[in-house]
Amino acid sequence: MLFPRDFEMMMRGILGQSYERFAAAADEPCPVSVRLNDKSAIMVDSSCTPVEWCGSGFYLPERPVFALDPLWHCGAYYVQEASSMFLEQLYKKYVSGKVRILDLSAAPGGKSTHVANLMEKGSLLVSNEIIPSRAAVLLENSLKWGTPSTVVCNNATEDFKCMDGFFDVLLCDMPCSGEGMFRKEPEALRQWSLAFARSCAQKQRNIMESVWDCLRENGLLIYSTCTFNPYENEENVAWIAGTLGAEILESRHFYFHETRGEGLFMAALRKSSASPSFRLRGIKETKVFKTPLLKHIAAPEDYEAVIAGDNICAVPCEYAKEIAFMSKNLRVLSAGIPLCAASDAKQNPLPALALSKVFDKETSPHYEVSLSEALAYLKGECLQMPGIGKGRVVVCYGSLPLGWTTNIGQRANNQYPKNWRIKINIRPCRLFFSVQEHPQESHT
Repeated sequence: MLFPRDFEMMMRGILGQSYERFAAAADEPCPVSVRLNDKSAIMVDSSCTPVEWCGSGFYLPERPVFALDPLWHCGAYYVQEASSMFLEQLYKKYVSGKVRILDLSAAPGGKSTHVANLMEKGSLLVSNEIIPSRAAVLLENSLKWGTPSTVVCNNATEDFKCMDGFFDVLLCDMPCSGEGMFRKEPEALRQWSLAFARSCAQKQRNIMESVWDCLRENGLLIYSTCTFNPYENEENVAWIAGTLGAEILESRHFYFHETRGEGLFMAALRKSSASPSFRLRGIKETKVFKTPLLKHIAAPEDYEAVIAGDNICAVPCEYAKEIAFMSKNLRVLSAGIPLCAASDAKQNPLPALALSKVFDKETSPHYEVSLSEALAYLKGECLQMPGIGKGRVVVCYGSLPLGWTTNIGQRANNQYPKNWRIKINIRPCRLFFSVQEHPQESHT
């Protein structure tokens, strides 16, 4: 890989004698890694090897066509770069108990889905993305992951002024110069310059200034970039500590030649400066809806049905007022478990209900499909369901729900969202994960 001269000189200064190994590693193929959800006990192919800093992370020997694996579609695992899974080590070391978390630049959802599995029950995760197209991807990944105590929103950083003093943990994966992605994204290499890196560093400081008050005093900041340069990393962390007020707990670089992953910098800081006290302004009580769809949730008494975004959603009772406040002051796309569209008088269930970790599959007829049937369903085709009565049916693969159909007798009409459907040709593909052995045509 031919690096810009300024980048080479900078990295020689940082790495010294190990620079040549770094440059050679930059020409190696990108590792492929995934992280498992805790929805079910996933069986992993023996050819996969663990990611040492993440208990649910695995390297794959090759890159499969993930779109042809139904388990990927139902959120059984997430395709994530291995270096960024180091978040697990910092979270486990510095976070305990029920917490309120803001993932500020969350798309496409790697760190949000990761922390959703790490946080204690009773915690709340707010996942935000400023760019609408990326926010849509974040929303899809969040819904498929199925954590019921998650809010997804599409806001600028400064919009969170209304949440001052609310969060215990702040995840800031900063927009950056992308040096750590050079071998994965050639465009990052083409656009790089020292001036661009310095401009990114200033942008990161502006972001931190605008969101700093959202983090309560003694709260934890996990700051990360996919860069190597000191301007966006060590210098900015020192600036946060000295100017905004924080204790630097630890930091780590990931380099191509030292770890099986892309380039990354991650630091943990404990806020030492004061924060405003959060107040629920203008929310006296929440408007609760009656819906029979709550019966599909395990422990439905723990949830309230409210409007969030365009849907009626089941949200945890303990956060109902806070979520109502966010819905009033932020652009909330989804909260909790989307049950049905707010405009749907018939209250047809949304796929997010079936995909939720608290969905009670036994409350609905469900149909276990083979791999070929699952792929047909994910392409939007109708299925035949012999032995299943008419009405709404949950389609399951390996015991995990994929979504809904309406069985009308001769066929079952497909209700899988059009924008989620497989758009490539179906062909044989090696799969690395399974939930349970099931026959070619197995029905429940």
